[in-house]
Amino acid sequence: MAFDIKKIKNLFVQTSEQTDIPQNSTPAPAPVAGKPAETAPVSAGAFDQDVFNSLIKAIEEHNLPGEDYLEFLSALQSMQNIPLDDKLKVQTVLATLSTRGLTVQKIKESADYYKKVLSEEQKQFNTELNSHIQDQVKSKEKSIKELQELNTLKTQQITKLTQEINENQLKITEIQGHLKEADAKIKIAESNFNKTLEYIVNQIDANLNKINN
Repeated sequence: MAFDIKKIKNLFVQTSEQTDIPQNSTPAPAPVAGKPAETAPVSAGAFDQDVFNSLIKAIEEHNLPGEDYLEFLSALQSMQNIPLDDKLKVQTVLATLSTRGLTVQKIKESADYYKKVLSEEQKQFNTELNSHIQDQVKSKEKSIKELQELNTLKTQQITKLTQEINENQLKITEIQGHLKEADAKIKIAESNFNKTLEYIVNQIDANLNKINN
């Protein structure tokens, strides 16, 4: 059964009355020229809507044909306003969907499948993150090293080249500021991704626990 992305997103989103979704960390202040940028505090991670949308899109793109965990979750969610306890709701949904060939085993297997899809997204994120580190951070570190080596050479001609050394030192300070800012953004992006991934996986595990109970 094909689901559109808005419907799939609704399966994993709870109302503010049901759960408090942590907000993104406060961004670091803009750096001042010639002064190192202040490093933003890195939290344990926060819910990131863009990451959430990306992960849900991955689930949509790998949606299995036929009845599976998503159809079970959709049917269970449609009963949220019915005054029954969770166990009875799960039993009712399982009884209904079993007439269409959906079994508990199939729900568990498809849920594990979607968790593997999310795991692959995490691997891809880590790969892109490492690539970003190589492209951005390493290149800045290389620039700093080259400028420092240049300063060592210029120091030997300190009388004539004092002005040039000072200008290079300002460049080093500025690059160091950008480096700290880039490092902070990378850590925030990583922690936000992991927190969002944990949020979705916990929802899947919670529903599996309902089935097992």
